[in-house]
Amino acid sequence: MTIKELCDALNRPVSMVQRCLKLLMASGKVYSQLDGTRKQLVYYS
Repeated sequence: MTIKELCDALNRPVSMVQRCLKLLMASGKVYSQLDGTRKQLVYYS
């Protein structure tokens, strides 16, 4: 999911979602890759 999709699904602001993703990535529970257009990060668990 992209940050925009996560924000919409969780009904939370971008800043909060980014903070949570940063913590999850640091703990190794989530990783990210650029999408096919190389413009957005897509997050995976």
